Order: sequence, then structure tokens, then C-alpha cells
Amino acid sequence: AEYMGDDVQLPLPDDLFVPLSDARTVVEGLLDRLPAMWANNTNVESAFGPALCGALKMMLSVGGKVVMFLSGIPSIGVGRLRSRDDKKLYGTPKEVTLLQSTDEWYKERALLCSREQIGIDLFCSSASFLDIATIGQLSKFTGGQITHFRGFDATRGDKERLRHELTRLMTRETGFEAVMRVRASLGLRITSFYGHFYVRGHDLLALPNVDEDKAFGIAVQHPPNHIMTMNTFSIQSALLYTTSGGERRIRVHTINIPVTASLVELYKTVDMPSTWNLLAKFSIEAAMASSLDSVRNNLVERTIGVLRTYRTCLPQAERNTNQLVLPDSLQLLPLIVNALLKHDLLRADPDLIPDERVAVIARAMTVPAKRSLRFFCPRLYDVLQTMHTETPELVPICSAESLDQSGVFLLDAGTQLVLWVGRHASPTALEALFGTSELEAVKELAPRTDATQALWQLIEALQTSTHGLAHSPVVIVRQGGPLERQWMGQHLVEDEFATVLSYPNFLCHLHRRIQATS
Repeated sequence: AEYMGDDVQLPLPDDLFVPLSDARTVVEGLLDRLPAMWANNTNVESAFGPALCGALKMMLSVGGKVVMFLSGIPSIGVGRLRSRDDKKLYGTPKEVTLLQSTDEWYKERALLCSREQIGIDLFCSSASFLDIATIGQLSKFTGGQITHFRGFDATRGDKERLRHELTRLMTRETGFEAVMRVRASLGLRITSFYGHFYVRGHDLLALPNVDEDKAFGIAVQHPPNHIMTMNTFSIQSALLYTTSGGERRIRVHTINIPVTASLVELYKTVDMPSTWNLLAKFSIEAAMASSLDSVRNNLVERTIGVLRTYRTCLPQAERNTNQLVLPDSLQLLPLIVNALLKHDLLRADPDLIPDERVAVIARAMTVPAKRSLRFFCPRLYDVLQTMHTETPELVPICSAESLDQSGVFLLDAGTQLVLWVGRHASPTALEALFGTSELEAVKELAPRTDATQALWQLIEALQTSTHGLAHSPVVIVRQGGPLERQWMGQHLVEDEFATVLSYPNFLCHLHRRIQATS
């Protein structure tokens, strides 16, 4: 008979946990033996659902955290899924159906975990379809994290990334058995929450796990028929949680925000990181309900509306100028929107697999506001200038035109560091950086020396400041090599990519649309 796995039996259902300090040798011995134990296994089926059921049976009475690893679509027992991958849908309006869950079993288990204070983190690695949109509900509703590898490849830094991500996951500050309530002043209404949690009641978020790398977004509505007479309004969040040391705590944040009747004053005080962070979250939610294409169009229309409204607030002389007028607080808004249109979140790309997009969406829904610029908008550094001045040298324009063929550049794409080597880079520079004077022999960075100290410091600073994004290993790309388009492509955000305009042309497009309706 076929094994269904819904009758998972545990040898000691009430006593399988031990303090790590008492059994570290035994646990490490098991981990060391695991590869050899399964070295000759030829069964490629995945009993992911039964494994989850076994873990829940162990933890129902204590709560905590479960870290699960998956390299094939669940195919045996409860929670079994059938592949619904259809490459003909990639890059089409119907692609959104592959980004939506189709099986209630995983949501039901996620809500059970939420009630029993169990958080689930997922590490997924496969070159084939896993249906992370369905499985990922386990993390979405329990405060967990999703880490995805598109086929595990040690040569592109996946081994390093796995080690760092797992270490960070297990050592970062984490709260357990948490609930968070958010309130606003009388007359305001909280309409939406964004992040990984389960909404229990209209303003209470259930968080089996809550950690320092995740943020939550809220949308507050001001009813149009309500006249605000006060000078300020307040928003307050209260988080009740248990520390890893077992101490029960409450943390309260209250922010007092001034009220103004002047749109000019409002535009002056916009918090840009929070704005584009929420703009991405709004776009994701809208995409799940419609299509990526409609969301891309809506994002551009929203941007035009914001800038058009600002223009109407200006004096007539400033309004008549024949150029795009941006408030100081929103100088980067067109760049961010143009970058978002090229990002894995939203771009139309038949080579972008649904699992990869879903994993990026999961990160975007939890990324803190202060990490938003890095997550959505890559930056370019001149490596040779950095080594010369011993200070990080940021290239103002992130474009292929900035890539000097005799230079070496570091592209910070948030979740990946790409070291681009020009075909005419000097042998001296290659020797210092890669330990070889031949371009074709360039494979990895040479050990740190006095000459490359500034580069190593830059890389380490970028890698240690990615909390809330993902660890960013270094990938070396040679100009004209097979990896160049894959790793540079959409990350050179000021260039045209696929159907998305270059940044200069996008600015012109916004200006024309605003002028046409002013």
C-alpha cells in the first residue's frame, strides 16, 4: 500500500528534546554521519508533509522554531503536491497563477503552528519547480523566513550563503510566543498589514517567532468625511514576547506625527525609505489579486499621480517650467520605481522561474525600511579607485556606460555581490586582485594583502549589513563571459532592460505624461 504519512509515529513523543549542552557530541556526530548514511540512496521522492507532521507532534507541547530543508517537490504522503509548472505562462498575465497557493493543507498546518507558537523557516534548493507559493505559507503565517537557491551551486557562492544564512537564522535576536497590537488615534483606521504573521482579530498580529531582521508594514486610512482638528495624531505598537532566555517582555513604540493642511509641507517631510518600502508591498499585494502587468502599469500611474499633484501645489512660475519637478524628499522616487520595474519582484521575464520570484516576494514583504534602497536599487563601486584612495568609490550612474573595459567594478545587488572584470584590465591589477595576470584564469579573489585591504573591507561591510535581505556572496564575472548577462542585466538599473525603459527615458516619459495632464 502507498505510504500516506498521516500516521507518523515518534519513538518518544513527549521526550525527544534535550539541552544541546548535554548532548552536543551526539548531535554533532549525527550531523557528521548523515551524508554517509544516505550516500547510496536512489529514492528521489520527498516525504516533506509527513516530516512536517512528525516535527509538529514533537513540538506541540513546547512551541519554538522548525528549520526545514527541501530539494524536491513533496511527492509522498500528506501534503503531496503535483507540479503545475507551465513555462508557457512565464512572463504572461497568467503567470500570477503560479505565484498563488493552490493547496489548503499547508495553510491549515501553518495556522496550527501559529496557534501552538511554532515558527517555520524554509531552505529550498532545486532547479525544478517546488511550488514555494504553496509551501511558503508555512513561513508566511508563522513569522518565518524563506531562503531559495535556484539549484545549489557551490561555484556561485551558494555554500557560503547557506552557511551564513543558517548561522544568522540561529543566532540573531529572536522573540517567541509573540503578539503585536497596533493602534491609531481616533478617526484613523488601520486597513492593511504587510509581513509574515497571522492576523488574529482586526489589529492583533500572531507571531510565533519575531526577529530583528524583519519589519512589518501597515496602511492607515484617513476617512475622507472625517475632519482632523488636532495638530498631531499617534500610532502605537505593543509587542509582547518571550526572550530566548525565557523572560516575558513587552516593548511599546509610539510615534506622534504632525498634521498639516499644506500639501507642500506634506511633500517636504515624506519618509522616502518607508514610502518605497510600502510601495513595493502594495504592488505585491495587488499583483496577487490581478496580474504583474497591471501592477507595473499601476505603479507608473501612481508615480505620475504623486508628481502631478506636487506640481499643482507650486507657484505658477515653477509650474510652467519645461522640466520634471521633484520635491527634495522624493528625488529618488523615479529611480526606485524604474528599478522596481526591473526587479525580480515585478519584471516580465520568461527566464525567471516562479519559485525564485515567490522567494523574492517573501523577502520584500519583510525587508526593513532602512534596507529598502539596497534591496530594490543596486549600486556600483569602482574597485581600482577604491584600492587607490582606500575609500569606497561609488559610481554615480549604475549603467553599462560606466563600466570601463580597463577597470574592475563591484556591483552590490543586495543579495549578491558581482565583481565585473573588464577585458582590458591591466595584468598588474589582475595579479593583485586574483593572483593571476591572465584574464581567462581569473576564478576567485586572491588572499587579502595591503594593496587589496580597502576592497576586502568594502566587501565585508556590505556582507555584514545585509540583515533582513540575504547573505551576498561574491561572484566573479568577466566582460563578454557567459555569466555577464545573467548577473549584470537587470542590475544595471539605469539601462534599458527587456521592455523597461532606461532611467533617462523613464524620466522623459514621466515628464511628458505629467505635462499632458497638467
